[in-house]
Amino acid sequence: MALLAALRKIGAGTALLTLLSRNPAAKADPTNIFILHLLEELHILGDNDALRVLAERAQLRYPFGIADVLRELYRLVDEPWPQEMAIEVAARIDLADASGVSSVLDVLLDAGDEAAATALLDREPAAHIGLREPGGVTGMLTLLHCSGHDKSVRVLLAREPALHVALTDPHGVAGLLRALRRLRDLDAVQQLLARRPAAHVELANPSGLAALVRSLRSTGDREAARSLATRAATHASVSDYAGGEALTLAMSQVGAAEEARTYARRLQDAGTGRREDFGQYGRETDGRAAQPWTWDDLHDQMNPE
Repeated sequence: MALLAALRKIGAGTALLTLLSRNPAAKADPTNIFILHLLEELHILGDNDALRVLAERAQLRYPFGIADVLRELYRLVDEPWPQEMAIEVAARIDLADASGVSSVLDVLLDAGDEAAATALLDREPAAHIGLREPGGVTGMLTLLHCSGHDKSVRVLLAREPALHVALTDPHGVAGLLRALRRLRDLDAVQQLLARRPAAHVELANPSGLAALVRSLRSTGDREAARSLATRAATHASVSDYAGGEALTLAMSQVGAAEEARTYARRLQDAGTGRREDFGQYGRETDGRAAQPWTWDDLHDQMNPE
């Protein structure tokens, strides 16, 4: 994929034709995310037949990324066949895959492809999507609400997703809480809170934890927000600087000042804190700013006479 672009940019026409003659569209892995770059390169080169071959292979073998493929086709191709493919996708996509269905519906609505969107909605995804993945459920609720399909929103809410979603993904749970509050389904909000997501979410994603702390605070459950802050202070990942900063701020906003300081110290210890936190000469192991030093000082310490 990158080779096609490189040969095109340097004007290596003979080598480019040789590579295209090997039919990369029929041989490239259609499950590779870089397929989107290959689609664009084939379009730039004007090889629309190869582009269609690759897109059709992706439709059959890349169900988790078909929404991205469709979005790219709508952008690149001014012909009827992407719409025809979209209708096929709408008719065949596995309705149990909440994220996949909501992603495809989002693309269809954004492209204004009413025929394909209607084909998908006629299959009543609200009544059939899996309820384990909070992000997918949130995406579907949001799309149905924003596109005016209020009956489908009620159908999905009647299935009580708050009682069924997995509680491991903090971003997903936070998003679902926001969506339920936006839809004014306060009973569902309480159902989700009663399952104590603060005690169950995984702690590997600090930005997701920050989002959940804020969502819990917005629901008025400050106790749960503080409980999550306490867990996160000593166990949340410290590998993400931006996420760590967001989590520290969220902790402070719910009154968990001591937890915020504990987590900020862990960020510093891991070397992912703000540069200004380390001072010009770094910091000592106890957190204090280090005294001025020179490379000669280090040399002398490492090589005592």
